[in-house]
Amino acid sequence: MNGNTKEIKYTLAREEMIELLEKYPFLVYRNIYSGEKTHDTLDEDIEYNEWTSWDGSGWEHIWKRYLTYLFIEYDKLNEKIKKDFMIFETKEKYGSFRCYTSFGNKEIFELENKLGMISKWTCIRCGKQPKNSKGQHIIWRTTGWICPYCKECFKKEISGNDWSKKKERKWQKDMLQECKEVKKRDFAMLHYDYNTETRISYGDLWDF
Repeated sequence: MNGNTKEIKYTLAREEMIELLEKYPFLVYRNIYSGEKTHDTLDEDIEYNEWTSWDGSGWEHIWKRYLTYLFIEYDKLNEKIKKDFMIFETKEKYGSFRCYTSFGNKEIFELENKLGMISKWTCIRCGKQPKNSKGQHIIWRTTGWICPYCKECFKKEISGNDWSKKKERKWQKDMLQECKEVKKRDFAMLHYDYNTETRISYGDLWDF
């Protein structure tokens, strides 16, 4: 996950975290093969769990918004599925946020799809979701290891946090210009249902 640790935006008190982990046990880290808890103590579960796994990253707020919606869908599941339900993995891949769960239905798959698409337009470093003067979503993506950045964070990323007009170099300008190509894409998601594919466009990222 992103290593640019910043201030945690959404914190919970100890009592609130205990209540959350009891109500939604899939937030506790587990071995994906055995289903057994990864940690031995309650204190470890409180400190290390799926809710806090992206704390301090630019994607923290969209991750916790996704989880809030996942809680709603989890509450609708039958007890047998709930018992075995877990999050296998969360990661950044090709510049988007990926989440894999042990069970998925149409609603859960759609949530995961939206999380992935929204993350592509969310700065992984600071969490901004910038737009240009025309209202188009705009993001800068690094090449090689693909990550989405707002303009200012992109400058810091490629220049070692040392970017100014006086020190600006041609290769930095060229790299920034090269990565501007994504600014004209409209935000959209792909919805899959029984061998059909529908492209749904959104004017607001929080149509989640």
